[in-house]
Amino acid sequence: MKFPPDDPTEIRLVEIRAYLDSLTLFERGEARDYLARLEGEPQPLSDVGNQLLDSILELDWKEQLSIADRVQLIHSRPPGVLSADDPRFEEELNRRIAEHESGAEPGISGEEFFAKLRANRPD
Repeated sequence: MKFPPDDPTEIRLVEIRAYLDSLTLFERGEARDYLARLEGEPQPLSDVGNQLLDSILELDWKEQLSIADRVQLIHSRPPGVLSADDPRFEEELNRRIAEHESGAEPGISGEEFFAKLRANRPD
């Protein structure tokens, strides 16, 4: 995000974040509860979730935005789809390599892969 933003919506979000940063911990909790009621939050946060949210609200807005971006990035993909910026990516990649090298998952040839890719490609 460009700073300072020139989009009116982004400007308003910066103003709201600055306001939230000025609140005491009690006021933040009240504001969070009010917003949850407005949005009809489908599932209340657990104690750990509330502690995490309180900790996040103590950070400056840039760090809050960075955390929100990372969480959104992880949850914007379909389940099971990872990318190199996901913290679980390397672990999954190593698991798949080990599975292939052990023979448990033999894989397919490059020709077979490209044939399947071409077959599923829209015209």
